[in-house]
Amino acid sequence: MADEIQSKSGTIISLFSTASSVGKTIIAINLAAGLAAYGKKVLLADCDMQFGDVANMLSYKPQKTIADVQAAFLERPDVDLLPLIESYSYNTISFGLLTAPLRLDQAYNMKTDALKKIFTNLRRHYDFIIIDTTTAFNELNMAILDMSTYIAFIGIVDFIPTIKNMKIGYDAMRRLGYDQEKIHFILNRDQSHTSIDFDDVQNILGTSFQHIIPNDFQTVQASIKEHVPLILAQKNAPVAEKLEDLVQKFIQQTDGEKEGQGSGLGSIFKRLFR
Repeated sequence: MADEIQSKSGTIISLFSTASSVGKTIIAINLAAGLAAYGKKVLLADCDMQFGDVANMLSYKPQKTIADVQAAFLERPDVDLLPLIESYSYNTISFGLLTAPLRLDQAYNMKTDALKKIFTNLRRHYDFIIIDTTTAFNELNMAILDMSTYIAFIGIVDFIPTIKNMKIGYDAMRRLGYDQEKIHFILNRDQSHTSIDFDDVQNILGTSFQHIIPNDFQTVQASIKEHVPLILAQKNAPVAEKLEDLVQKFIQQTDGEKEGQGSGLGSIFKRLFR
């Protein structure tokens, strides 16, 4: 069993954007919930150190945050981190939760090298680690993007400056040598009120959106007010169905033909979406 844990390397999906207020945290939460519904062991980590919103959106009051995990690791690098990981549950679905620091002084004291080692350790124990990042090409974000299996680059088509920043961000990641297969361009809030042509945006970016999530303000707002991932509580809404499709895409890419075969891990999720 020890050898199995030692050799395991879970999939890391980082949620990134070059614009604020694009729904990145909502998508991160629902990715974690959807993957957990498939029976995957999932950790959702909030790495927006100063203004992380995962705990607020889930109405979760953490006893231990990512700052506490770092402190324990720095004190003793061989510490068992799993007892420090809390969890969020809804009915029979649960996933690990690593929330952002509670205080700004803790946020300023987060160390990139320590966090890289922490995530390297934790990925041996999880099938998926979902990391919600902040909107910046800073040292920590770059380290997270480097170690990620996939980067979910979230964009919206609303204003020209937003599209310009998406283009700058995508070009920067390509110059850094990230393979196209690693970057998943996701358009959020499709069909929101805008005069900008969708095809023009893709031509400007020089790539296509691999996944499109519709605009559904009422459903998303209801989810935020209820503090429950909409993929679990409002599974029949079109936005939930598109989020489920995104979950399935990542599972198919990581599991291939193993998806839904033999183990019955997909049965819970299939019941949720009937």
